[in-house]
This record gives sequence, C-alpha cells and structure tokens, in this order.
Amino acid sequence: NKLVETYKVNPNWLFRNEFPIFLDEESEGLIKNVSPEEKSNLVYIPKYNPRAAAGSGTEVSSEYVEYFIAVDQDWIRSIIGFLPKHLNALEVEGDSMIPLINNGDLIIFDLNKNQPNDGIYVLCIDDCVLVKRIQCQPNYKLKIISENKVYEPYEVDLKTDNVRVIGKVVWQGREIG
Repeated sequence: NKLVETYKVNPNWLFRNEFPIFLDEESEGLIKNVSPEEKSNLVYIPKYNPRAAAGSGTEVSSEYVEYFIAVDQDWIRSIIGFLPKHLNALEVEGDSMIPLINNGDLIIFDLNKNQPNDGIYVLCIDDCVLVKRIQCQPNYKLKIISENKVYEPYEVDLKTDNVRVIGKVVWQGREIG
C-alpha cells in the first residue's frame, strides 16, 4: 500500500509483474538511465531499508523502498533458474555471516520461498530483521546458524517464538573497491 501511495507503483506490476511499473511519469525518476526499449526486458527489484543484520538483529521501526534495482530478465533466470515475481533486496550489516556474506553486501531474496527449509534466509525474530543460515529441526524448531564461528548457533520455536521466515536468499553481491 505504501509503495502504491508514495511511489505510485502499479499494483498490477507488484503482484502480477504486469507493466507499466509506475502509475505516473513523476515516479519514473526512481529508475534512471533506462530507455523504454530496455525497460521491457528488465525486472525491477525493490531495495528496502532497513538493513538485514548479520549479527544480533536490526530492529525495524520503519521500512521503505530506497530504490529499485533493474536487472535483465535473462540474467536473473540464469542465476536462479526461473523468473520469480516476488524478489526483494536488502543490504547486510554485521559480521556474523562472514566469509559468505560480508558487511555491506547486497542480498536478493525470494518472498515466495518463505517456508523454512535448510538454507540462507531473511528472518524476522522479535521485530529484528536477520540474514542467517537455518536448519530445520523436529517439532517446528529452527536452528539459527551464523557462518562466522564466533557466533554460537541457537534454536527458535516456530510455534511459540516471535519468528517469521521472510524469504530465501537467492543471490548475494558486493561492491569492489
């Protein structure tokens, strides 16, 4: 709702990947330097603020789209094997996922893959956004694992704890320099 009101994002694009992305020309400023011909072959991934913590957690007091990441449909298909419609991006903050994911890395995650399975996921635990490796345990429990061995694994209970699996991380990248 906030995307539609604030940025004039077309709800049909958000939920069905139907163009145009924006309802008016003013909002086109969020996507810069892209010709109309190029836009037809691009997927627009919203990059949200806050950051996903690779540590103890980033508390979410507000969230908003900072910008959209425009990627070629063929490239995203080659990376994850298909063209998902529900991708989001976050910047990672912290060192608990080093060496796999570094502080400042950008991650792209699939909101449709929010059923827990073994892998790297964006989670919300007690209103804190985290990126962690999870491992499914018996009785609706998840083992939360950091790549950095300084951080001890811990368990959460999906039935009793305030835990939500937001989406599976499908890509990670970093700035060189």
